[in-house]
Amino acid sequence: LPTGRSATFSSGLGVMDCKRLTDRRVTDLAAKVREVCGPKRFAEVELPPDTYNRVYDDMKREGKNLNALLAWGHVRVMENVLKQTPCHRIIADQFGDERLIRSRLKVAFPNRKINLIQRHGAEDHTAVAAASVLARARFLAWMTRTSERYGMTFPKGASAAVTEAARALVAKQGPEELCKVAKLHFRTT
Repeated sequence: LPTGRSATFSSGLGVMDCKRLTDRRVTDLAAKVREVCGPKRFAEVELPPDTYNRVYDDMKREGKNLNALLAWGHVRVMENVLKQTPCHRIIADQFGDERLIRSRLKVAFPNRKINLIQRHGAEDHTAVAAASVLARARFLAWMTRTSERYGMTFPKGASAAVTEAARALVAKQGPEELCKVAKLHFRTT
């Protein structure tokens, strides 16, 4: 999200880090964020588990780690926003070496001066919190669609319930389906 619209969010929507919100509130807020921003002031990129697993494996073969994958996803969204708006300031959560995002943006926009601010806890900034709400809402929608597609509930997180759901899926659909609903490099998997 371009950072110039933060006042709009903070003045009444109640946008905050999605980790502090219920799933229902996230879904409601995401619709409001999309409405306030309009179609050209935000971007969403969905990375379902099968694609995530493939990209993660490719990066691992290249000697890269999970932070490289996170940077790749962040930059994809940033590129989509930057193509649509003259925004020159980006605030992002710092989850690894800041060069991961900075270098990719320089390649994508070599002639554009972009002020990239990365810091831990960036969700304190309303635009970053709004982005976390959009990302979480997208994930929740994917979870709902996937549960409906497979006719079973897929719990979030890492727990015995997650393990049981994975076992039930494998028993019902076969082990090859697991890569379509789970990040395979996680310990639970």
